[in-house]
Amino acid sequence: MKQHHSVQRRRLLSIFSGFTIAATVFTVSTLSDQPAVSAAPLSQETGSAQPTSVYTEFTGWRSWTPQEGWAITHAPGKDLTWKFVDTPFARPPGSDGSFAGIYGTDRPETAVDTSLVSPAVDLTGQESPVIEFDSAYYPYLLTGGVELSLNGGLTWSTAWEGPAATGGTRGRMTVPIPQAAGHLGVLVRFHSSGRANQYGSWSIDNVFIGTR
Repeated sequence: MKQHHSVQRRRLLSIFSGFTIAATVFTVSTLSDQPAVSAAPLSQETGSAQPTSVYTEFTGWRSWTPQEGWAITHAPGKDLTWKFVDTPFARPPGSDGSFAGIYGTDRPETAVDTSLVSPAVDLTGQESPVIEFDSAYYPYLLTGGVELSLNGGLTWSTAWEGPAATGGTRGRMTVPIPQAAGHLGVLVRFHSSGRANQYGSWSIDNVFIGTR
């Protein structure tokens, strides 16, 4: 059983001394029981600090309740969203507890357009940041990818696109994001769209954003 949920390493800025202090802070931010329906940009953290790295295991997370600064969005009229579960079905390799997944149902081809969005990350001073995650990806009529925003969610660019192999792919994914190096307020989202049934799913766990 994993005891560690998520680590966010933060750079604390002092307006009085002008010095930068690095620290490790554990944070919890619980949203409502239902995912947000929004196409608007997500707000960036505007306090004195943003994490300089994020590592999230989703341990103990349940249903549609993201924590620790994560958020779920979906397009209006789409039925399925990301959900936090602890089940052997479609468990990503490397996962031994709760993980995030999106699954079809036994209904024919349910519409999907949903994103799991990270907290804003401070990548200033980092030359070679990456996104890493354990993935079990079975696309069928579903597509999935990892996207970046450098402007608070106004626009998104693709950093990783799920392979089209019908047999699915499983493993630890490492995605270099040099385009985000040196940027403040970087957002990462796991975006899935298309039409899903019981044969199409995507699940992820043990997400890292930052520099190793």
